[in-house]
Amino acid sequence: AINPGNSGGPLFNLRGEVVGVNSQIYTRSGGSIGLSFAIPVNVVNDVVQQLKAKGKVERGWLGVYIQDVDKNLAESLDLEKPSGALIAQVEPGSPADKAGIEAGDVVIEFDGKEIIEASDLPHTVGLIAPGKKASVLVIRKSKEKRMQVTVGARPDSEGANGSRADGDLLGLTVEEVDEDQRSKWRLSGGVAVVKVAPDSAAAEAGLRSGDVIVQLGYRSIADVDEYEAVLEDMPRGTPVALRFFRKGRSVFRTIEID
Repeated sequence: AINPGNSGGPLFNLRGEVVGVNSQIYTRSGGSIGLSFAIPVNVVNDVVQQLKAKGKVERGWLGVYIQDVDKNLAESLDLEKPSGALIAQVEPGSPADKAGIEAGDVVIEFDGKEIIEASDLPHTVGLIAPGKKASVLVIRKSKEKRMQVTVGARPDSEGANGSRADGDLLGLTVEEVDEDQRSKWRLSGGVAVVKVAPDSAAAEAGLRSGDVIVQLGYRSIADVDEYEAVLEDMPRGTPVALRFFRKGRSVFRTIEID
């Protein structure tokens, strides 16, 4: 449990080792019973080192649009199992493009780490320092292919008003949820995700087209207007609880604006 005053404090394991920094809690009662969130200690160490060395934090960037591999896609691509990150689109001139990664490739390993779900890829890439070379293993036309990619720095596409060329501050393009979907999933509100910008906060959180966001932090999302109002008040550099529906099922994640 995270009690009042615990946020920002260390999270210990049973051996007394610091494994994270407590960030927040999602609770319906307002007390300490609920879902607690913490920032992993390896992420904290990386941020601290970058701030000491450069005074700012840079996250690795690949420049791809990705999606999960479901059972049907796995069968159509001759994969042994539905896992990995399917490359749906590659941005021209991006690190992925320069490395030879193509749309239709399925990334199953990046920098020695297994990629099980699509959301694993942006998180793994984001922890790599820009300019560093990393090995990427993909499946292309039923055969494994290993390549080297020089990880880039995520472009700063925010203008003075905080808007993005590829969606909003989270990297999302959203729309109202139609009545049929609300009825089918028994939703009282929310916004439907239309597009997720590559290597954005939303991509790192694992959001994808078709998801319906119903909560950010402690605030419920009824429609697009309320979503935009909540977005304006979101803190930077702090993980915020995110609740959305995917294929009719409720999912909790955290999302953070750099």
